[in-house]
Amino acid sequence: MTVLKQGLARLHTPMTDTIKGCGFITDMIPLEEGISAEYFVSHPVDLLLIDLCKNPRLGLSLLKQLRILGAKSEIVAYIAEGDCDTLRRVLRLGVADCLVDPFDTNRFEQAVERFLRRKRLFAQKTVTQEQADGLYSGLEKLPELPKGLQKKTLNTIRAVLSSSPDTSFSCEDIVGTVNLSRITVRRYLSYLRQAGEVTEAVNYRTGGRPCSLYRCNPGVFA
Repeated sequence: MTVLKQGLARLHTPMTDTIKGCGFITDMIPLEEGISAEYFVSHPVDLLLIDLCKNPRLGLSLLKQLRILGAKSEIVAYIAEGDCDTLRRVLRLGVADCLVDPFDTNRFEQAVERFLRRKRLFAQKTVTQEQADGLYSGLEKLPELPKGLQKKTLNTIRAVLSSSPDTSFSCEDIVGTVNLSRITVRRYLSYLRQAGEVTEAVNYRTGGRPCSLYRCNPGVFA
């Protein structure tokens, strides 16, 4: 994820924590550096957060060029409170989400979670009407974690899995990295599998009991 910012320094640390937990790398680049849309065509990123608060004309110009050049990045726009004209323009340009100043870290986290769900859906070979409707419905409430699961621990396990997305991890592999019990790690892996963030396969060539192996869903971390 790359953040093109003007006034987002206050959210740098919490945003970075959220993004790392989802397996992404963050970079904050001031719009004033004159970075071009061509850069993101030759150096594609998963998600762009473009700050249009102080200079919406500059951000809109970049956004238009990204669309003209066919850049594949999903885009979240950050606009000033009360700026309905910019809101109308960014929606016409097909942004994935729009954050209005001032927004909190929970709302940013929600934008990232929605992006991940869209990415999973786009990776499928087929789509149902219900799934398509979900892309255009109102902002849904994110499901709460099951009782006993902690978001910080979940993000730690996500980070381990996404550190090597082409590798299959056993429960024991992760236990040795995060210093948690097998039972605890299995609960988090079960949650990630049900959420579609990881895939599970069974290894029967262990010389003993079969072993489940987990790896990042390529639709999320491709």
